[in-house]
Formats: sequence, structure tokens, C-alpha cells
Amino acid sequence: MAGNWESETRNWEDITENWEDAFSSAAGYVTSIQSVSIAVTAGNSTNTATITSVDTDTSFLIFQGQSCDATTANDSSDVFTRITRTNATTVTATRSGTTGATTINAVVIEGTANLVDTVQFGTVTIAASSATDTVTSVDTARSSLFWLGQSRATSSTILTSHGTIQLTNATTITGDINNPDGAVLGYVLVEFQDAAIESIQEINDSFSSNTDSTHAITLSAVTEANTLLAYKGTITSGAPNDFMHAELTSTTNVDLIRGGAASVFHTSRFTVIEFVSGVLESIQRGVATIPTSTLTKSTDITAVDLDYAFINYTGITSSYSGYDGQAGFFSRWEFTDSDTIIGTRDAAYASATGMGYEIVQFSTGAAPAGIFSPVAQGMGQQFIGFNDGTIDVTMHKIETGISA
Repeated sequence: MAGNWESETRNWEDITENWEDAFSSAAGYVTSIQSVSIAVTAGNSTNTATITSVDTDTSFLIFQGQSCDATTANDSSDVFTRITRTNATTVTATRSGTTGATTINAVVIEGTANLVDTVQFGTVTIAASSATDTVTSVDTARSSLFWLGQSRATSSTILTSHGTIQLTNATTITGDINNPDGAVLGYVLVEFQDAAIESIQEINDSFSSNTDSTHAITLSAVTEANTLLAYKGTITSGAPNDFMHAELTSTTNVDLIRGGAASVFHTSRFTVIEFVSGVLESIQRGVATIPTSTLTKSTDITAVDLDYAFINYTGITSSYSGYDGQAGFFSRWEFTDSDTIIGTRDAAYASATGMGYEIVQFSTGAAPAGIFSPVAQGMGQQFIGFNDGTIDVTMHKIETGISA
């Protein structure tokens, strides 16, 4: 019977190799990260970018800002642009107007099954001040919305026409805006794996005084090294100094910061996503300022692995109080190399633009230990994955009638 046992052993070794390959390919949290920058040129309302094929079940977008060359205060249909992943190889940017040019940046994150459970892309179309969109039910304790920009059917004062989104309940996304004019707000809803999330907290807040430039929000304590902010838009009723960016300043505090005192209150929305330890390798936070009459600002960062890292947009600010000049206000982020990021706007501007950011790098190692226990050909096999990517294999003989 020894020959039979050797045959069974060889067959089982083949199965073992297949399982090891499967486990290895599923290790970690991110399969790929791809940056896209889409220019919608004069005379066009849409454009696309081709990406390397991704798994549509686990890939999502992070908005990284937009810029434009508009010169008047009533160009909202030409300026506002949204972005979405159309299919496995295409990202599409859309606006309603065709005058002038806009550029919108985003990053495509293809997660593994260790990070992402479900992904839903969509839009909220607003005829009045608020509207909803229905989604497949998610667990709100491990889900976050991400803003993907907006478009508008008609032109109106651009700086009074910015909206926000929020996950109202397990099946409802709500969009809000002060001046709708056929606004369409883009979003992606990501339901993370329960094992990847430590906590989710929502920020839906406004300044308590029109003389304040900073507004502090108290959180339940988080681990800063594991936490990022998901931008979900700002409801505005005024000039550029009405916009804000957010920054996690301690384990229990997020600051909303604007360029100066404003004549009106406004609301900004973020989701505070705290991952379990080991999901993120590192995170760097800050704000970079594009100086007056300058188009770009480069900022040095600690070097990251661009295969695992992305720039997370956390809002923009300005001290400008007029209603024109949006070309010099709206701006976007991108990497120039592994230790430098650059903020860009499309026209020189009579005021500086502050751009909030988080440099987020996912872990480059395997996911936390998981156990797979296939049984085949009368044999038991147990796989145990460790954070350093090694696999320990323990073979167990089961009652088979095959003797060694």
C-alpha cells in the first residue's frame, strides 16, 4: 500500500501548491493603484481615460480635485465636473457645458477581498435643495461614501452652487445643495470588510460663527496612524473664503479650516475611517499653499511606494471674498515622484489657494492571519498566513484506509 500512499501524497502536493498560490494572490489589501488626470477640452462635455483592467467588484475612486479656466462667476455648467469608473478599463469625466476647459484628477484603488466587500457607483440628481438615491443595503458601521465631483445643467453663480453627499441610512444616499439648477453629484459607496475596519464616524458640521476661521470637532478616540478622512463635499453660499479643508489634529479632534471670516455659515461633510492596525503602512497630513499669482505648488514628503500610495484630497481654502476668479481657486493634486506632490490651478490668481492633503500608503505585506481548511482525497490541510507573507503548512492524515 506504500505506492498508493505515495500517489495520494503527490496528488495532495499539487492541491497544496494551488492553495498556496490562491492564498498568496489574496494576501494584502491592495492589488493596484492607478492615477488618472482627465482634461475635458473646449467644445466637449466629456472625456475618458483608459486604465489597466481592474476588478469592478473591489475597485473604487478617490477624488483628487479639479481645475478650470473659467473667468466669470456664472460658469458653473462649464466648470463643475464629475468622474466615475465606467467599466473595468475606463474612467469617465463629465460636465454639462462645453465652454473652456476643465481637468479632474482621481486615483483608482483596486482593493483585495481583505479590504473591500462591496462597491457601488452612482449619482444624486437634485431639482430642489435636496434629493436621494437608493443603493443596495450596506452595513453603515463599515461603509463610507466618497465624493466624485458634480455637474450642473445650467449656469449659475459657481461659488454658491457646491453640494455635499451623505449616507443617510443603509439604503439611502442624500445630496444637499443651496442652488441646485439641475446639479448631479457623483459618489462611490465602499463597504469595507468588517475585519479591516476599527471604526466609522461621520462629520456633518458647520462653523458656529461667521468670524471664525477654524472650527474644532470632537471625535471618539482614534489611532491617528490608522485613520483617514473621506471628503464628501461642502455646501457653500458665498465666496472662496467660504470653502474649507479638514485635518485630523489629534486622536480626538478634527479641525475644519477656511481662509478667513465669511459672511455666511456653510456645512462640510467627511467620514472618519479608522482601519485596524496593519491595513495602512503610513499616513502624512498637511496643507500646501499655492502662492498669489502662481499656478503650482510642489511639496516634499517622506518617500512612499507609489504602487501602494495615494493622495487623499481633504478640501481647499482661500482668503478671497469675491465671486469671480474661480479659475484660480479650484485646484488638483498629483504625485510628481515618490517624495513630491504638486498642487495645480489653471490661472494665476490674486489670492493664495490652500490645499489640504493626506498621503496614504497601504501596507505592502500580507493581511492578518487567516485560516483555510480544505479537505481533499482523504487528507486534511491547514494554511496559516502571517503578516510577513510566510505560509506554515500542517498536514493531517484522516481516516482513509490508505496505509503509509
